[in-house]
Amino acid sequence: MSIRIFMIAAFLAKLGDALIVTPTTPYTKFEGESGFFYKCENPDLNGPQPAWDDSEGDPIYTISGGGSNRVYITETTSSTSCATPGTLCRFTRLHFRDVQIADSGLYACKANGHQTQTRNVYLYKIITFPLYDGNEEAQSLIYNTTATIYCSARPLDNGLDMFWQKDATSVGDTEKYNGNTFGQLTVKNVEVSDEGEYSCVAYYQDTPLSINKNIDVTVQVPPAWNGVPPRPRNVVINSDVTLVCAASGRPDPTVTWTDVTGGDRQEITDFPNVYELSSTGNRQLRIMNIQLPVSGNIIIIECRASNDPSGARVSTAITHTIQLTVLVPPSLTQQQVYTVDETAEGGNTRSFECANTDFRSQARLSFRRDGRTAMDELEIGPQPDDSRVVVTENSQTMALTLTISTIQREHEGIWTCYAESLAGDVWVDHMLLVEYKPIIDQSRTPSSTVSWEGRLTDLTCIFFGYPIPTVKWTRNNVELTALDVDFVPDLPPGSSTIQIMPENEDFGAYFCNGSNTKGFVNYRQELTKAERPSEPIGLRVTDETSSTISIQFSPPNSDGSLLIAGYTIEYRVFTDVQPTVLQYENTVSDDTTCRRLILPILTGVEQECINYCEDSQLFICCPVVDRNICLERPVDQGYTELHLRGLRAESIYEIRVAARNELGTGDYTQIVTTSTEPLSLPDPPNIISKRVSDRRDRYTLRWIHPYDDGGATVINYHVEYSQVESRDDYELTPRPVSVLVIGNSTALEINPLNQGKFYLIELRAETNLGYSDPAQILIETAGTFTFMTTPPTRPKNYGFWGLFNENTTVIIIVLIIVLIVAFVIITDVCCFCINDCGLLMFICVTCCGKTPPSTRQEIELGEQDYGPDSMKDWDSLDDEKHRFEVR
Repeated sequence: MSIRIFMIAAFLAKLGDALIVTPTTPYTKFEGESGFFYKCENPDLNGPQPAWDDSEGDPIYTISGGGSNRVYITETTSSTSCATPGTLCRFTRLHFRDVQIADSGLYACKANGHQTQTRNVYLYKIITFPLYDGNEEAQSLIYNTTATIYCSARPLDNGLDMFWQKDATSVGDTEKYNGNTFGQLTVKNVEVSDEGEYSCVAYYQDTPLSINKNIDVTVQVPPAWNGVPPRPRNVVINSDVTLVCAASGRPDPTVTWTDVTGGDRQEITDFPNVYELSSTGNRQLRIMNIQLPVSGNIIIIECRASNDPSGARVSTAITHTIQLTVLVPPSLTQQQVYTVDETAEGGNTRSFECANTDFRSQARLSFRRDGRTAMDELEIGPQPDDSRVVVTENSQTMALTLTISTIQREHEGIWTCYAESLAGDVWVDHMLLVEYKPIIDQSRTPSSTVSWEGRLTDLTCIFFGYPIPTVKWTRNNVELTALDVDFVPDLPPGSSTIQIMPENEDFGAYFCNGSNTKGFVNYRQELTKAERPSEPIGLRVTDETSSTISIQFSPPNSDGSLLIAGYTIEYRVFTDVQPTVLQYENTVSDDTTCRRLILPILTGVEQECINYCEDSQLFICCPVVDRNICLERPVDQGYTELHLRGLRAESIYEIRVAARNELGTGDYTQIVTTSTEPLSLPDPPNIISKRVSDRRDRYTLRWIHPYDDGGATVINYHVEYSQVESRDDYELTPRPVSVLVIGNSTALEINPLNQGKFYLIELRAETNLGYSDPAQILIETAGTFTFMTTPPTRPKNYGFWGLFNENTTVIIIVLIIVLIVAFVIITDVCCFCINDCGLLMFICVTCCGKTPPSTRQEIELGEQDYGPDSMKDWDSLDDEKHRFEVR
């Protein structure tokens, strides 16, 4: 027991003598760090001063005692800063400052009689992120590719490792990311959402030493041209040209322009009066006052679109070159003007030159006459229509010479030297002036002018000639001045117009005199006094009906020197006081002016003008706004024929006619007397609608009222129609569809009709005296396929089978089969209910094990369920056939 106590006391004594080193853990530091130390304390104040040895076992001294400036000690012999409070101790500190890798190792604190204490110091090289191929703090990934984010950490030894974070969240090896390669993070299938702040964290394994670097990552969508970039083009020298290279991407690309003509590259920037770039991304370049390059005529411009970030490892820029061919317009010889006298002895010959004087341009030369179109071009050699005009060509210079010999008046005018080139056409008008005495332009100078007193009248004279003629007016050998007449100012040279307000003595002959240095011409103009026309000739009646009278007459012998504007027709029943007056305009013959007119003029709605001469019984050409009727094309037969309509039957009429011109109505003819016929049936209406319907299931019938209503008012129209087999059928079926049109209506829509079929339509007019003869028209509906619609024709009364026509064979066969099956079922049910037999009974008894009915109640039940009361009376179908008729 005493031995044990002794041993414990010895151990405690030994423990009291142990050195105390703080801190107790090793240091792990970066190379170059300072300000850390170990404190080795001897709790025995009377004991030895602790000392420190390095990893080689060599003692470490104070700086003053010869120690290093990086690793040294300081000694304290007495201090109260002890591990055990309230005691005195001595200690030695081991200081580290600006340490190097060589300072790493195991350091030992020693003191005689005390146990040695050791501490490790681990030193590592500082982790750095040197720049590698640009600034790594901002990097860009290319959209829709596999891209890499770089982080170049150093050193590359001593167990340095790295991991990655995105937006403060660790990203490991996934389908999206791969960071197996040191200093690189691979991003697969880059998307816009991959943008963000990434961090690469470099650390030494198994140490707390680490450092991180933040990298701002953006996603770049490579640029692409919007549409088609500019194609090669021709430009004219001294002109402006605008080039547009528009590209899209993310971020928006910037376009740079470079002149690469001749292999040299010269960046294009804004330069006054030479280059102008657009303010938005330089997408547009305007080249002003373009000139030829030093060599040749080709300018090559390169546009480059890029949105690469600064320091990008891979460029996504796109380029496009534009070729500009600078063209020089041709320059032609100067204008030549020749004046020759056509009356010169031996004739005259003149030549015009046409040459391109600018060697830089290419052009096709030609001479053209009285115009600048290709149709006016002259041939090389003598001209087919005038051998005196000859064009020759120089085979070396390609210049042309135009020679005109024996010059006459027809050669006067412009002879154009014309140059065609890609830079534009240019021309020079050579002028040939031929001197000749004045000639009157009879196409624009009338020999006679008709007027009347008090009407302002123009007299005009136009002369040709060179020198340009001077024009004067004379009357009765006295020159007219501004005191006598008014001269119209500002007229072309060689022409003159005077204005006269004539009185009776002013009518007669006037002379216009044209003169120049080559001669004198005197031209007579007659100012004729106009009169009203005389009476028409040969008024006669050509036809009478109960409501119409046809008259015919010829133009008057004298039109009063004016055109006949029309005729005034007066007619009345001889017992009436006031006549009916009609104004007939003598219009020019055309498609809608008819030789035969129906009068009086009726006001109606204008209808479509269509020629139906071959369709109508009356050969109507075209209904016009007043519904006049034309039986044939207008033919000038020397007389006028008119028809008076709407007359009273059995009445005596007096008729007279006068012609009209611009002065007024002339003399009337002698009165012609005639009588209308007694009341009669009306004429057939006149159908004016088309023969082909533009609709598949309907047709619009249009007509005009009968030419002769028989003296009575039309009260109704009757329309009958039916479907026929072909266009040659002009007879209605026995029971056609009838429609009554009441009043003055002149149109009816007929429906429903079958498409692609022929229909015969008859139209009658009804008065209180009866019906007119029918007017017929055969029409065809649109379409070629027949749909199952209710036919407009009344079906034949053939009983039950009359409900079906010859085109329904399949329906009849199906109906027969259905009737046979129904008969078999009904018979079997009757056998089951009455006689306990049949197929149904066999199934119930044999297959289903049912007991056969044996009582009257069961029989009655069977009859109630299956008896003949449920059978339809088929004969009643014949009574329902009216449902198929068209009403």
